[in-house]
Amino acid sequence: VLMQENIQKETAYKDAQLKALLLQINPHFIYNTLDMFAGKLTLDGEFETADYICDFAQMIRYNTMTSTELPLEKELEHVVNYVNLEKCRYGDSVELRIHVPEELRQIIIPRFLLQPIVENSFEHGFTGMAPEEKRQIIITARKMGDRMVLRVRDNGRGMSPEFLKKVIDPFVTTRTTRKVGMGIPLFKEASEECGGSFTIQSAL
Repeated sequence: VLMQENIQKETAYKDAQLKALLLQINPHFIYNTLDMFAGKLTLDGEFETADYICDFAQMIRYNTMTSTELPLEKELEHVVNYVNLEKCRYGDSVELRIHVPEELRQIIIPRFLLQPIVENSFEHGFTGMAPEEKRQIIITARKMGDRMVLRVRDNGRGMSPEFLKKVIDPFVTTRTTRKVGMGIPLFKEASEECGGSFTIQSAL
């Protein structure tokens, strides 16, 4: 019985290894192929399109990493690649400004901490803006005691004071918040006048 159990455990372990290998092969094939397309476009003089494909390939590479925590610098690079893709749609109306001191760029943070917030600026904050209107996103980081404060701001339409209260009210449950489509109300600030901002505090 013990030998049979050991054989089953070994078989399950080998199957898990194979599945993990297959999950690595497919993404590698995708972004290597995208790199090949970008190279071909560059040779043909399609430099702008080649840059967009390179940005997309880098995003896929980042998405398929196994690490759940990375230096802030890597997350900022991921944000830049994402915003570059949005420029494909909005052109020069998009402006990304990053103000992060060098000494904070190597701080380890959870992966996908900033990019989804920036994506929400495009999905919600900039909705209804004219094509030629400036879409501005500003990311800042500063040290405050033993904490690092990250802030993402945009000049989008913001929220009404009434709707904002529903989002940040500490007595509103996560379930209720999800019903109004805002996710978890964490350090959220916004107004009609100045667009919106999202502030995150984490221990250094």
